[in-house]
Amino acid sequence: LQLSLSDQLYRQSKIDEENRRLKKKSKSDGGSSKKGKKKGLNTTNVDDNEEDLYPVIKVTRGGELPEGVTESGNEDNDNDE
Repeated sequence: LQLSLSDQLYRQSKIDEENRRLKKKSKSDGGSSKKGKKKGLNTTNVDDNEEDLYPVIKVTRGGELPEGVTESGNEDNDNDE
């Protein structure tokens, strides 16, 4: 099964998103494994930091990239050598 580049990028973005979510979950569960989980634990403060580490880039199924963004995810700076 050969996927188009846009489908590959879409799938990879979903995989990366899930990996970040699991990594954050494992970090927050790391210190509480012996004590047990508290019900209703609020983790919204962790979500606030994600935008600082990972810029939000919308990937569409049509394959169109946002203006100024290359396929590698870096902004196009026209200074390539």
